[in-house]
Amino acid sequence: MKCLCYLVGLVLLSGPSYAQKPVVYSAPVYKANLAQLTAKRTELAARYRQAATPAAQAACLAKARELWLNAL
Repeated sequence: MKCLCYLVGLVLLSGPSYAQKPVVYSAPVYKANLAQLTAKRTELAARYRQAATPAAQAACLAKARELWLNAL
């Protein structure tokens, strides 16, 4: 019973919860972003293939990870 009262108190004190508004979908904007991401990815792939040292390859991989995380 004590646990139930505690949970009810937490719910009451947490305040109202509002659902997030859905993001408006825009096909042209999505396609433009996708094209930009593809161009950057292609450029990084070319730089990786041309990298002469493991350090240069690692730098390309780090940039690719950064690009991927930013795209998410």
